[in-house]
Amino acid sequence: MSTIDKIFYLLEEKGYQQKDLTDYLGINKGVSSQWKTGKSKSYTKYITEIAEFLGVKVGDLLSKDEDEAEIDSDYLDDETRELIDTLRKRPEMRTLFKAARDATREDIEAASDIIERFKKGSGNID
Repeated sequence: MSTIDKIFYLLEEKGYQQKDLTDYLGINKGVSSQWKTGKSKSYTKYITEIAEFLGVKVGDLLSKDEDEAEIDSDYLDDETRELIDTLRKRPEMRTLFKAARDATREDIEAASDIIERFKKGSGNID
């Protein structure tokens, strides 16, 4: 099942209308109609917000093909493009990202602090 099919399937399954999603995203309903008909893939720039709205993880929305394929870079900012590139090139970063996926903000900040201390050569974690 494609990502867009999963999105519309979950909308229906959870009792939402297309308008509920477009209102949440602050976009015109016509845009989501273009997604549904395949005329646009601009949903890729909203994928995180769509996942939040539907109460699922981004990975649950991505089809296997799209998970491995390039996400349309026209819709990504430079920082996001750089992060995706890093995740593709460095398997250890992908592992770290997967581990952090369900972490709280505090967990991530604590882990980031520990990593920064190690990078500076201070092994003190207290």
